[in-house]
Amino acid sequence: MQTDNVDGILRLPRLAIAGMAVGIITFAAVTVVLVAGGTLGTRPDLARPLLLALLGLGVAEVPGYAAVRQGILRRLRDAAVGGQMAPLPADVLARYYVTLTLVGGALAEGLSLFGIVIVLVTGAWWGLAAPAVGLALIALQVPSNARFGQFASQATGTSWP
Repeated sequence: MQTDNVDGILRLPRLAIAGMAVGIITFAAVTVVLVAGGTLGTRPDLARPLLLALLGLGVAEVPGYAAVRQGILRRLRDAAVGGQMAPLPADVLARYYVTLTLVGGALAEGLSLFGIVIVLVTGAWWGLAAPAVGLALIALQVPSNARFGQFASQATGTSWP
């Protein structure tokens, strides 16, 4: 396995995922200061419809991500089994893994930012639950060699070194 090449490929998405987390934390902190300080006028009447929109977004993202993940795994498995690219090179698998990592991180980031905007607009502190959940999901997206190995095993249908 070309671990050096895989490590190099995973370096950039690690930074991107970390940047997503830092952005969420920074935006949440600024929002807390502005809302708690009374600097902004808020619209509490919008809290309920925005909560429903947030819940709808969260529910829609789960099957969306699952469909993208399954599609990529199916394509890779077909290529590995069909002999089009057998065995699949580690760097090819790593690039698909990076795609899924960034898609998952972006979905969690979007949910987080929407929750922060809810706090900013309505003053409803429960909106901060969204970035808390989003940060946990982003932490699960941090690329690692172990997670890559699990992905590669699923993609190829064989045990990955």
